[in-house]
Amino acid sequence: MIRNSDPSATPRPRPLEWAAGAALILVMLVGAAQAIAAWRVPAEHAVPVTPKSVLNGALTKDWSDRLDANMPWRAQMITLANGLRYRLFNGGGEDVRVGRDGWLYLTEEFRSDGHDAANLQRRVKLLAQTQQALAADGVQLLIALVPDKSRAVDRFVPSPLNRNTHARRYSDAMAALTGQGLQVVDLRPALVDGQVGAQRFYRTDTHWNDEGAAAAAALVAAKASALTTCGTPTSYQTTVAAAKPYAGDLSRLMGLQTAPRWLSPPTDTERAHNTQAQAAADQGDAGLGLFGSRQVSYVLTGTSFSRRGNFHGALQQALSCEVLNTAKDGGGLLDGMGQYLSDAAFAESKPSLLIWEIPERFLTLALTTEDRWLESVGLVSP
Repeated sequence: MIRNSDPSATPRPRPLEWAAGAALILVMLVGAAQAIAAWRVPAEHAVPVTPKSVLNGALTKDWSDRLDANMPWRAQMITLANGLRYRLFNGGGEDVRVGRDGWLYLTEEFRSDGHDAANLQRRVKLLAQTQQALAADGVQLLIALVPDKSRAVDRFVPSPLNRNTHARRYSDAMAALTGQGLQVVDLRPALVDGQVGAQRFYRTDTHWNDEGAAAAAALVAAKASALTTCGTPTSYQTTVAAAKPYAGDLSRLMGLQTAPRWLSPPTDTERAHNTQAQAAADQGDAGLGLFGSRQVSYVLTGTSFSRRGNFHGALQQALSCEVLNTAKDGGGLLDGMGQYLSDAAFAESKPSLLIWEIPERFLTLALTTEDRWLESVGLVSP
């Protein structure tokens, strides 16, 4: 085998790599010094160094507790280590995958338990049963299916995490949902990069930006208004704030929210939208239950997407109608909807249309609490 002996062909470390490597060594040395300093701090109930304490883990736990409580500059050192992991190894930790050009993606979008088709079938069956139960109460259901960020902006997805894993998940979900007679809004035309020619998601956040949320709201409103009309039309107006830096939730998951710019991904820019009612109707008594008791034509429920990017405000403006927002941060597929259905507000004042915003990845993730969910929220009898 002929080997290339040209020295110029050997890759040389770049200055940034040299600097990051030196900083990593410095972090290790400082960390070792801090560990020793923390260990020397007297503890009220120090664990003696004995063979038994070593074997049963008591000594390790005692040392860990002392490090957490007494290590100088602990937070700063953790931030520095996270930043070096990102710069040196393109690493984002367990929950974040680092794409090209500083784009970050949620690891959960790529996960599979190997039973995606079966999980999707269970989700769709549950949604169809929910629609049937709501219809018996005179409530229509509309699903707004949000494509993953890695689908909407796939050109920056890192090669090892290409779309092959879930390449057909969205289209399969649309086919399964409509096949069960469910009303669904396909949000890909508003959000997928190749179709809209604009950035509709934040670079460092899981969620859509304000422009993406407004585009999605327009599609949902068009479908919703065709299904039912607003009982009390209300006009809304949206103002747009000046652009400012925005650190997304994926940066926080990486532990880089306080990191200097040279150790963190490029910062997003946000132009926050704020929608306010211009001619609000009399809302009456709002004191019953978590969500109040007033009569509304539309209710929005779902996940953090419905609480980001002014989606709720944009939806109200597009409908010219008040929309009660019952979505829940970090609630997964069922919590936001379940909390609303279990509340007195739903029992006393049912809407004409319930809009359920669902991220596509939740349709194939394994769930364990859904078998008796309809009974738990009171939609069907035990």
